[in-house]
Amino acid sequence: MQRVVVCGIILCWGLVSYGISALITGYQDGMVYIWGLVLLSPFSLRAVNLVQRRLINRPCILSHHKHKSRTFVHLHPGQPTVSISSRRVVWFWNGVLDSVAEALRDNENTVVIASHLLTSCRIKRIRRHLRSGCYRSHVIHVPFTPAARAVMQLEILLAQWRWRVPSRTIWPVLVIRKSFNPEK
Repeated sequence: MQRVVVCGIILCWGLVSYGISALITGYQDGMVYIWGLVLLSPFSLRAVNLVQRRLINRPCILSHHKHKSRTFVHLHPGQPTVSISSRRVVWFWNGVLDSVAEALRDNENTVVIASHLLTSCRIKRIRRHLRSGCYRSHVIHVPFTPAARAVMQLEILLAQWRWRVPSRTIWPVLVIRKSFNPEK
């Protein structure tokens, strides 16, 4: 199923890029060159990611749900997560823990951490970082559909220029809430 989705997306992009190049050139000479440029333009995302990484050097992004009822902690999509030094891994973890602390400090309701890189060991590490008794947390296992895996596979291909097939079928989501404290 995942291969069908990836092939479908690539085929649709090929047709859309052909249409764009036809509009630009009006089926004149040079249409093949323009089509090639438009067809391969998504591969420029790697250069955009490099510039973005230089400008916004944070490991995580906080996004707030409307009415601030939930805050989502995401790994910054421009940051590489493979073949990095141990110093960079420490930087990532400090950033994740700082982002979780910032989200809990600013938010009265729920903090949601969802990542395909979230494992049971990493969830335990985040839970250990939280002050005991002040927060409640639980893990929800969300199905990682073939379409979502295909989109992630294409995103990795275009942004990092490497072919990776996500094999997980479950996406762990860590939900953290402040505990009810009658003393306040």
